[in-house]
Amino acid sequence: MKIVRFSKEIYDLLYLESAILAYKKIATIDVEHDELNWNCRFTDCEFDEEKTASEFGNYVIDLMNSKKINDCN
Repeated sequence: MKIVRFSKEIYDLLYLESAILAYKKIATIDVEHDELNWNCRFTDCEFDEEKTASEFGNYVIDLMNSKKINDCN
């Protein structure tokens, strides 16, 4: 099991949920939260947990950047 914290100041839950749907075939990702963070727990990963969590974070950032680009058009 791997837990990755995403700051609520930076990451919107909608982007995390969208990424979780995209990753559902390769990992189980559950989200919990505290006052400051979204805490994503990675289990049942088809690939290495560290790599999966890292790529997931990159994917969330890409989603956020795509939204910003679409907002400018």
